[in-house]
Amino acid sequence: MKFGLILLVLVLACSLVGSFLLQGQSPEYYEANFPNAAGFIMAVHADHIFTSFYFIIILALLGVNLILCSLVRYKATHKLYKEGVSINAAAGADQKLSGRGMDRLAAFLNKRRFKKAESGGATVYYKNRIGHYGSFITHLSILLTFLFAAIAMYGATAVDYNVMPGESQTLEDGT
Repeated sequence: MKFGLILLVLVLACSLVGSFLLQGQSPEYYEANFPNAAGFIMAVHADHIFTSFYFIIILALLGVNLILCSLVRYKATHKLYKEGVSINAAAGADQKLSGRGMDRLAAFLNKRRFKKAESGGATVYYKNRIGHYGSFITHLSILLTFLFAAIAMYGATAVDYNVMPGESQTLEDGT
């Protein structure tokens, strides 16, 4: 988890630099606007930070970290989802309630739409078991974002056409 947080901080730092420093300009632009830092900007590839080798490596490491984290946690999460009721039933209760107290508790939990399960002679109320998969789904969504960003970044092609006012351009696909 610490390694993942370090990677997230590095992504944040690079993103801040890339957001505040105009990207993709000529070296002359950086010399004119940042005379003391132009050499450093060019040396660390801060002029195109989002396509720099180290930013791509950081993102790849973050992706691998998310995959490994998800795989390690999935087994425990799935076990808790499947066996959570029986695990809680086996835990027992520290305090016993009177018949009236049990009825009030049951009414309260039913009103809040908890589900009731009997396991090992114990009554267990539970809610939102699917919520245990929340961190797994979050990690998966981040990985999918990385995947589609990479596809968009490396799979897309862009073509510029210069069209002056009053002129038209017909593209290869007929538009």
